[in-house]
Amino acid sequence: MYGAIIGDIAGSPYEFGRALVPDGDYDLSPPDANFTDDTLMTLAVYDGIKQANGDLAKGPVAVAEWMRLYARMYKLGRGGYGGMFREWLWSDNPHPYGSFGNGSAMRVSSVGWLFPTLKLTEQWAEVTAAVTHNHPEGIKGAQAVAASIFLARTGHSKLEIKEHVEHRYGYDLSRSWGQVAAGDINQITCQATVPEALSAVLEADGFEKCLRLAISLGGDTDTRAAIAGSIAEALFGIPDKFREAVATRITGPLAAMLADFEKATLPQRLVAVLAPIYVFLESRLVTSWIGGELARIDEQGHQTRYARYPAHAPELSGLNRRVIEFGVVDFDYVKTVAATNWDTGDPIAVIASADATQLAGILTWYIRQERFIDGLLAQGLAEGHLAAIAHRAFDLAGVITPTT
Repeated sequence: MYGAIIGDIAGSPYEFGRALVPDGDYDLSPPDANFTDDTLMTLAVYDGIKQANGDLAKGPVAVAEWMRLYARMYKLGRGGYGGMFREWLWSDNPHPYGSFGNGSAMRVSSVGWLFPTLKLTEQWAEVTAAVTHNHPEGIKGAQAVAASIFLARTGHSKLEIKEHVEHRYGYDLSRSWGQVAAGDINQITCQATVPEALSAVLEADGFEKCLRLAISLGGDTDTRAAIAGSIAEALFGIPDKFREAVATRITGPLAAMLADFEKATLPQRLVAVLAPIYVFLESRLVTSWIGGELARIDEQGHQTRYARYPAHAPELSGLNRRVIEFGVVDFDYVKTVAATNWDTGDPIAVIASADATQLAGILTWYIRQERFIDGLLAQGLAEGHLAAIAHRAFDLAGVITPTT
């Protein structure tokens, strides 16, 4: 959900303003940026899903109840609600009103993280949409976004996400970014905004670039960036500076709900870190070493000693960044690992019974201790410990392990 909230905040000052340069250095967190109804309804949907406790039959009532409750309890940081949605919020007898606006797609991000299968993800996306947006296009928009998040966090590539969305939901994602930018960007429908947001994700090579592209179009910048950010989070992770921007604006019970979601989805975020390199981890390819005990003697007869150091494969060299940007780093990892019988027991057995917090601690231990013990990651790879961590993460998240 962080990605959606960050996108909402970043896009809020630019809503329906002039188009911006995609690679421009405009501020993504100016003083007047704040959360809108996109963020509040995103958190409300998660709270409603929690109240339903996995029961699809209870989902519609719970989601609708908590969306209406949040609107009454919390003041928006910026902006307001659309006319039909506002009437629904305050009605004594609320009913879906056939909308296909982009609101169903901007509030669905938690669904993409919470469920172990694509089928359940689609079913719950429909639940969260249909309480208001029961038009087929409104439902399809929510499902496409939630499915994209699910696929991204389980290790699927941008191309695989693109092909699934085009085949399953019929969106045209073949346009170049220039063609997207030349279109009518002032529409606020799912069938317009969702492909725009997905195109930003497909065009980008990182989270920040994705936000800049989504916002640069102009139009409904906060909602488009919320949708794009929600998918980009699952694909790229989020640099710390953006999480800090949220912390200054989302406080109190809303911050507690966001923290609750982060805790609940720790297994899924561990999968997001490890799934893209799962096949590599299973291969147990030992990292190569560079250097040796003695390298050379110079002209003056002085002996130069070179230490051996590991030359990690790209899959491992980028692991530290992904652990940080997916929010699974355990800064208290020494204490976490010490609480297991790591030093005296069988590491594979310890990993196999670890909970998500312990698993994050063990993974962080491997990454951070590599600074002091050259080759620790290589050892963990060769002995199958990193693959075991990945297996356990998939098990805790309830998702199917990718085939090798």
